[in-house]
Amino acid sequence: MSYSLKSVTIRTNNEQIDKMNEIWQDIFNGKLPLLFDSKGEAINVFPISCYENYDSDETGDYDLSIIGADQVYLQQLEAKVATGKYQKYEAVASSIADSAPKAWQQVWQQSHDGIIKRAFTHDYELSLIPKQTPDQRFHTILYIALS
Repeated sequence: MSYSLKSVTIRTNNEQIDKMNEIWQDIFNGKLPLLFDSKGEAINVFPISCYENYDSDETGDYDLSIIGADQVYLQQLEAKVATGKYQKYEAVASSIADSAPKAWQQVWQQSHDGIIKRAFTHDYELSLIPKQTPDQRFHTILYIALS
């Protein structure tokens, strides 16, 4: 009998990049069966990071859950943007290591400038690899909760 996980959660902060990278490696190599079942068969899901239970803001600790999400989940995130309760950001680059920080920099800059006011409830991050995108580049899409 094979099985797969629905999500994996760790408590972390923005200073613990190595801890976050380790969990992502365990997911991508199948050690944690989120994208692959326990027999190594690919599951048709997108890995989405959910940031929640913030101690304060982006400088404090928070829970990072990596969720195996389907197309319906992605549609629900888009619906949250349509209500005005979330702001969507997207960055494109030649690697995830470049696109993710680029996307977050947009959020932090707009927050610092007072353009948005973050709720720090549930934020989401979707990273798409080149074979999932028309332009064959890495895309990071953020869904940021607003207050």
